[in-house]
Amino acid sequence: LTMLSSEIGENLMAEMGYPLRSAFKRFYKIIDYAEYGGAPLLGINGIAIICHGLSGSKAVKNAIRLAHELAEIKLADKLDNFLSIRQKLFKEVR
Repeated sequence: LTMLSSEIGENLMAEMGYPLRSAFKRFYKIIDYAEYGGAPLLGINGIAIICHGLSGSKAVKNAIRLAHELAEIKLADKLDNFLSIRQKLFKEVR
């Protein structure tokens, strides 16, 4: 009887979890660092992406893709311009 109830419980949990499978896959893709490759290093003159030390080929590829995208939109120039304006406004308020 214990084996039967255990089997029923396991199968019931599996059947209940199956509809959530695609949601878990999407969630994992969102939090998987390899999907992003790395994070921008701010405060330098240019674009640099910091990756995890054990990053695999997928993460490195995505880090290169991210660096290319950030360079194309001129993130470093836009960030520099934004911070310059903020600094000028801050000095005027003081």
